Order: sequence, then structure tokens, then C-alpha cells
Amino acid sequence: MSLANQATLTDLSNKFDGRIPARIHFLDNSSKVFLVNPKTTIKDLLSQCLSKFHVLESDTVLPYFGLFESRNGGSIDGVLNLEMIIQDVLQSWTDGGFDKTAKFLFMIRLQVPSLWGLSYKDTVASQMHIDESSLLIKDYLRQAEVIDSSILHLQFIQAVYNIITGRYPVTAEEALILGSIHFTLKFGVFRPESHRPGFLGNRIVEFIPIKLLKTTGFEEWEKKLLASVEKLSKEEVKVESGDGDDDTHGPLFFIDADSGKLLTAEHKYMMYIYAMKNIVGSTFFRCSQKCTRNLPESVYLGIQSEGIDILDKHKKLLRSFSIEDIFRWGFKPNTMFYFEISADNDLGTGSLEFETVEGKSVSDLMTDYAMAFLKERERAEARMAKALPPPPVAPNARSNAPPPPGQRGSKSKADTQSKEKLAAVKIQALFRGFIFRNAWIKEDAAILIQSIYRGYKARCLLSSMIEQMISDGEL
Repeated sequence: MSLANQATLTDLSNKFDGRIPARIHFLDNSSKVFLVNPKTTIKDLLSQCLSKFHVLESDTVLPYFGLFESRNGGSIDGVLNLEMIIQDVLQSWTDGGFDKTAKFLFMIRLQVPSLWGLSYKDTVASQMHIDESSLLIKDYLRQAEVIDSSILHLQFIQAVYNIITGRYPVTAEEALILGSIHFTLKFGVFRPESHRPGFLGNRIVEFIPIKLLKTTGFEEWEKKLLASVEKLSKEEVKVESGDGDDDTHGPLFFIDADSGKLLTAEHKYMMYIYAMKNIVGSTFFRCSQKCTRNLPESVYLGIQSEGIDILDKHKKLLRSFSIEDIFRWGFKPNTMFYFEISADNDLGTGSLEFETVEGKSVSDLMTDYAMAFLKERERAEARMAKALPPPPVAPNARSNAPPPPGQRGSKSKADTQSKEKLAAVKIQALFRGFIFRNAWIKEDAAILIQSIYRGYKARCLLSSMIEQMISDGEL
């Protein structure tokens, strides 16, 4: 069933004791129906979705997910505020006349380490007895274990969507590898008697990015994909014995060439995705800039959990700025987004300005990631503190000595300093944001005053010219 007009919804609410059925769509074209009451918020519905998927630590990760609305049923309009009432949203659709096409989309909003579904990087580094900063992404992915298969599944369906729609740019070779894994997950190992050209038809769009399909056509790409699936099935696919007469009824795994571990198809797919540095988890905004000659005029801004990336029109990385190195950021409505960094760089400026009508969206997303960054760091420090062995106790230690960290609610000096530092960072971020917005308001006021004054002067000059022409007899 789809969301109908308000009259139909009211009739349905009478059948469900005042509750209204709301259909939530997911990026793999599946959907689930939830009953909402007059007080159900977006946050409540997100919680129900995460519960439905059996996501671990759902309360912790809930702010990183979002319900987006698509008013025309095709394009995504934006994320809905967590405190909004569901029935108010439905009413706004009816009032706007798009209640028959509009729908809710459940998506990951902020890509942070807690949503990878794998062992944390700091945990893997600790197990390998190396510093986290020296742990290469390929080594991390090889060693990391799946700790939440539900989140990994949600990551997978969003990654497939981002790949086939072109949000994540890939080469033809990468597209075939990813498409082959996805194909094998959906249809099993390669079967020459049925997996022949024509098997997929128009469904090829589910596996290969539409931009690539336009280059040589659907039929040619299907031949390439089936050849890649056949090769993959021979080299990397392992099928466990099942209950049937042949082993194709058992679970299917991929053999990781580096570690020899057996991986599910979703895990295998996401290993490729997570290795796409500066692409995975980024939200891209097309902008133009004239603040430095060391960057092209047309660029993309990639906003992600660790900071801001600047990419060219092909989404090739040009510059990357850590969130810790960005002093402040802000926007001018419908005009630009900009941020400040140290002037000691090869760009020749410490203030980078980007013309875009989406300045507010970029700024808001950056602020959300900054707060998420702090929370993720707090969790990482808590994990490290928990993993550290308790300090040794001297044989003649006094009985009234303070208990070790973690006992009776006591806190070590290092713990206190760490929390004070995080609090200071939060306060600084809020203060910088306030100062930045204040500066822009003052600048806007100054520009407005200047424009009024210039207009006044221009009118005075024009009046003088007219008076002179009249006195000279020219008018």
C-alpha cells in the first residue's frame, strides 16, 4: 500500500484506534509499514526501524540515521528533523497536493566509525600492537571482524545505491568487481545454462552505474558482467554444503585472497567500498571558487566525518582538511559556504570561499559531523581506558588510597583532564560558530548600508545632472 490522501488516511486511522499506517522505504526498493499515533516523532519512527533491523546499540547510533522525504517519489528533498511529528508531515503533504507521490526514505545520514559494522580501527590496532595512525586501511579491513551484521547490511544497500546512481564514482573495472559480487549475492554462483546474455535485460541497472551503461549500452555491459561473475565464481566463491542434493543450497562465501578468511557477499562488497578513501561516506556539493588560483574554478566539496575534502569535477581529490585544523566555518544564505584554516599553506589564503546556493546545508552538515566527531572520540577513549590493565598496587599501599579508575565512580586525573579538554573543544566550537555568525551579520549590515548610501549618492548625482541640463537649456 502507498500513502494515500488525507481522507483515506483518516479512514484507516479509525480502523487502527487513531493510528495511521506509514510506509518507510529503503534504498533496496523494499519497504515496511509502521503504525504511528498523533504523538509519534521522526525519532520514534527511526527507533522502530533500527529495532526492526535488530541493530545493536540502536540508541547510540540513532542520531546518525535519518528519515528523508521525497515529495515527488523520485528525488530526495532532505532530511526531516528528529522532533517533527509524523502526522504533521503527512498533513503537510496533503496540504501541498503531493500526498499521492510523497514517501519517507530511511537512510544513513552521518557516516562515522560506529556505523561501519566492523571492529573499530583503534581496537584492531591495539590487537596488532601498533599505533592506530600507522594502521593502513587495507590491513585494517583485512583484520577487522563483523560486529554488527545488521548495520553492515544497511551500509551495503546504501553503498549499492550510491554506486549505481553515480554518487560514488568508480572505474569500469571497479564497477564490474562490485557488480559481480552483488550479482552473486542475488543469484548465486555462475550457472552457464541460465546466466547468459538476456538474463538480466533492463535489470542491469541494478548492478552497473547508469553513467557507464550509457557508454556502450546495456547488452554489452551485461556480457562483461556475466564474464566477470563467471571468473569470480571460479576463483573466489565457496559454497558450504546444504541440505539439498548439491552444495548450491548452502550459504555462499567469498575467500579473501590476503587473509584466507571466509566473507559474506555484503562484507566482501563493503571491503571494496570502505577502501575508497575520500569517497565513501562523503556528501558532495558542487561549487565554484575564485579565492585561489591553486584550485580549479569548478570543484566539489566532500563533507565527511573527518573534515572537508576538495575534489575536481571528476571527484579526484585535490585537498583534504582535518576537522581539527578548521578554525571555523559558516555560510551566506543562497550565496556561499566558507571555512578558515591556517594561512600557512600552498593555497595562498587561510579563508576559502565557495559559491553555492546550498551553503546552509553544507554548514549544518559540517556542524553535525563536528559534534559526531567529538562523540566518536569520547567512545574511542572509553574503549582504550577499558582495554588498559589496572595500575599495579604497591604491597604496602595504604588502605585509604583512592580506588583505581572504574571503581566506585572514581576518576583518574588523566580522565578528568581528558573530559575537560573535550568540554573546552565543544565550548570553543560553539563560541567560534557564534562569533562567525555575528561577523557575517555585521558584514551583511555593512554591505546593506553601503549599497543604500551608494544608491543615494547615485540619485543625487543624477538629480544634479538633470538640473544642470535644464539650466543649460538641453532639456
